[in-house]
Amino acid sequence: MSLTTTSEAVASKLQLNGQEYCFVRAVDRSRLSVVDPNGQIICGSYAHKGERLRPGPRLIRLHTLMYPTPAEWNTLLPLIGYTESSDDFTPNDAPTTFNAQVKYDGAGTGNYVTGKIDKAIARGQQGLNPVSLELQMVFQDFNMDSPFSAASPDTDFSYEFSSGTLQVGSTGATTRLFNSFVWVHDNHLASRFNNQVTTTNITSTERTIHLGINTPFTTAENDLLTDPLTDATRIAGQAATLTFTVGEDSLSWDFPMLVCEASPPSISGKTDEIRLEQFYKALREGSTPENTITNTLAA
Repeated sequence: MSLTTTSEAVASKLQLNGQEYCFVRAVDRSRLSVVDPNGQIICGSYAHKGERLRPGPRLIRLHTLMYPTPAEWNTLLPLIGYTESSDDFTPNDAPTTFNAQVKYDGAGTGNYVTGKIDKAIARGQQGLNPVSLELQMVFQDFNMDSPFSAASPDTDFSYEFSSGTLQVGSTGATTRLFNSFVWVHDNHLASRFNNQVTTTNITSTERTIHLGINTPFTTAENDLLTDPLTDATRIAGQAATLTFTVGEDSLSWDFPMLVCEASPPSISGKTDEIRLEQFYKALREGSTPENTITNTLAA
């Protein structure tokens, strides 16, 4: 018997808004639904009848995970919903609308048409993986009608976790050790279908931004727990800055007001270190946005 042809992931490609990106995975979460009343109607038969079926809404979603380079953060932040001014990115109320493509080796190209980023999740932890970015995207439609076309991907380095610094507590001026973080930007997208099978509108209904960190729990960090125990201090919140630097490139998140519904640390085992996990909600303070992301690239 002769060998068959396979489609290999290593030859796949990802394009967002005309730019190709190296990626870790691209997971389709779509559902091409069917209107099927067979489960409710009584027709004197145990069989479900194919004549009753009609096309349902096309729910198109794509989730990707990547390790962005400094230059790629510059092109991805506007897609997430940020406006740039002199390397500073601040959140806006209208996430960018764009198309995406996934090339399945020799099996063709999937075209994700007219979509937006619903959630963006940056993560980092001690170990061998760079700082990652997960994008959860919603689109109007999907087809396989067009070939892959994109500008070539960036080949620079990504930010490693050990290059990170964290300042939080005592009005954001105190430097802390940390072994993991997660940043979540949620545009809370809603798809409006009206009487169509493809969505007629993808709109942001609100915006929430959160930061989670994991720090040691010693006398040097116990203020991160004791401060929120006081009602007034808990409501006042904390300022914080999270920065990653490689050479002359740097990426930093600056938060004017983080509020944490604190809880004491758990003790999970005899040989485990006691650590303090914190999950903050970022809030706008006056006219200062919830977070400002500064992405500085080498000249």
